[in-house]
Amino acid sequence: MLNIRHFFFNPFQERTYLVWDGSLKGAVIDPGFMEEEEEREFFSTVRTLGLDIQSILLTHAHIDHIYGVSACLRAFPGIKVYMSPEDKFVKDYSPTMADLMRMPHPDTSWKTVDIYDGQVLEIGEEKLEVISTPGHTPGGVCFRCAGSGDLFSGDTLFSGSIGRTDLPGGNYDKIIDSITRKLSGLDGGTRVHPGHGWDTTISTEKLCNPYLQIG
Repeated sequence: MLNIRHFFFNPFQERTYLVWDGSLKGAVIDPGFMEEEEEREFFSTVRTLGLDIQSILLTHAHIDHIYGVSACLRAFPGIKVYMSPEDKFVKDYSPTMADLMRMPHPDTSWKTVDIYDGQVLEIGEEKLEVISTPGHTPGGVCFRCAGSGDLFSGDTLFSGSIGRTDLPGGNYDKIIDSITRKLSGLDGGTRVHPGHGWDTTISTEKLCNPYLQIG
């Protein structure tokens, strides 16, 4: 069983996720905590749950999803950061993006391990499949746990919306194609955990999402 705990962090109200298996081996998806209070809340939760954090998984590299990466690497020595190589441009562009949005510069000195479409990442006994969904960013991905029926969609698919495509590297046609080809065929009961906002399901988005009307 995949266990999930989420947080809303930074001025963009980004959703950071802790996920773990029955043995308490876990991963962090999109660590976006930025302020000291947010950092304390995050690490206090990890300690309270008794988690053994083994990896950081990034759906994409926009600043609001990576502010907490460096702090995680300091707290959990030796863990790796998994990200699509197509988003290295986005990571490198972070200082400019931060300036444009009048936000602090995130530390981006950390290295990443490349991930690809169809790859399976292990979190203890649980497995997450990498689904490549470019459009919001060139290397945007979703993570799907087939066993539990959970999909971490990053900023590709939201409840009633989709990720913006007007930032550098964004492409509206690609994000629509990604969703219709890669996500619409998933089981309707698949629980979607987005990078902002609230959970939804694939069936709900097929019926109600004004941008898509999937399938």
